Amino acid sequence: MSRAPFPAASRPVATVQVDMDPVWYIAKCFDAGAAPGGDARTIYELSVPLLLDAFAARGVRATFFIVGADVEDARNIPYLERIVAAGHELANHTYDHRIDFKRQPEDVLRRDVDRCAEILERRLGVRPLGFKAPAYAASPALFRHLEREGYLYDSSVHPNVAIPLVKAVQRLWLRYDQGRTEFGSLACLRAPLAAYRPDAADIYRPGGMGLWEIPVSTMPLVRAPFHFSFVNVAGMPLFRLGAALHRYLGPGMVNYAFHAVDVLDATMLPPLVHRRLGMKKPSRLKLRHMDAVLAALTAGYAVRTGAEIARGLDRPAA
Repeated sequence: MSRAPFPAASRPVATVQVDMDPVWYIAKCFDAGAAPGGDARTIYELSVPLLLDAFAARGVRATFFIVGADVEDARNIPYLERIVAAGHELANHTYDHRIDFKRQPEDVLRRDVDRCAEILERRLGVRPLGFKAPAYAASPALFRHLEREGYLYDSSVHPNVAIPLVKAVQRLWLRYDQGRTEFGSLACLRAPLAAYRPDAADIYRPGGMGLWEIPVSTMPLVRAPFHFSFVNVAGMPLFRLGAALHRYLGPGMVNYAFHAVDVLDATMLPPLVHRRLGMKKPSRLKLRHMDAVLAALTAGYAVRTGAEIARGLDRPAA
């Protein structure tokens, strides 16, 4: 059966995602001794007011990928409630955001996913329908569990050619300690750029699973990343190139990703985090660039949450 997502829409669709990686996780990439709970201010206190103002200015409802351990911190609850009240989606980013998530046994993966879902529902009354693995660490076992638990979609696939470069920078220049994250796998280059139902044995190929994969968008043809963390390093020309390629050659859908730390600068964060690329740029410049990105997306696309897009993909053609 042919399917046409959002048949009544006059424009292609896009979704905007925010990965709420904690300050302690970023610090742990550089020092294995960094521990949860030691932050002077949490990523929610620092970034959520800035993000919500930016989204409200452009009428964007985004999908926030939440680390369950952060929901245990009472300081974050008012900010999570503000996110929900503004009409944004909360999705599952695991409980612990383990650096070595992909290398964990299957039962540990399941517990990490389920514990985050449980606390989101218990503390905020939200049952997550979307999932993203730390560092794009997708696996068939993970996808089978998401399917069993009734998730509508996953966004753990980031099919980009920069994976070897990112890993080299992490290990040699940034001197990651425990943080030798997978940052995806070169196998993900087999994945489509458009949303697809994964194959149960090869999640980077279309198949017949019951959930959708909504990959983080990369540039058509060259498959170079252009999400906002890379824009913070390379500048707005990178976004403009990616946007132009999507406009003329893309699959008709964009999944544009931010990280909460992307709108912050070194004056707001502990010294250990200053080693993250892009931290020397002032927050006001990053917010100006973010507004330009959101303006371009809302001008060219109907921006929806991840769950809305997954439901639209399930809608039969008229």
